[in-house]
Amino acid sequence: MHSDTCIFRGVCTALITPMADGKIDYVTLRELIDWQISQKTDALLVCGTTGEVSTLSAKERKELVMRAGEMINGRVPYIVGCGTNATEQTLAWGCHAAACGADALLVVTPYYNKGTEEGLYRHFALLSEKIP
Repeated sequence: MHSDTCIFRGVCTALITPMADGKIDYVTLRELIDWQISQKTDALLVCGTTGEVSTLSAKERKELVMRAGEMINGRVPYIVGCGTNATEQTLAWGCHAAACGADALLVVTPYYNKGTEEGLYRHFALLSEKIP
C-alpha cells in the first residue's frame, strides 16, 4: 500500500452492499463487480462512508471485505473504507483489508472525537506505519 506511484485514475465506484433476506447477497455483489469492471470502471470501493457499512456486524464486514477482494481479484484497484472514530479499530479494519488484497484504504477523520491537529497527525501517522 505504500507506494509513490499513483494507481488511481479515472472513475471509482463506491459499491452498494446488496442484501437479500437480511443477509449480504454475494451473488448480486459478484454481478455488480463484474458489470462495473466490464464497463471499464477504473477502481472499486467497498465499505464506503455513506453506505451500509455502519449497519453490518463485524463478522459481516470482515466477510464482505474478504469476498469482494476475491471477486475483484486484482482486475482493478480495490479500495476499502476502514475509518472509525477509534484509532485501534481503524488499525484493525485496515490490517484486515490489507490482508484481503486492498490496494488502498479510505480513512475518514475520526468522527465525534474532536482531536487536536497533533492528535489527527498521530492517528494517521500510526495507521500509515502499522498497516502493511
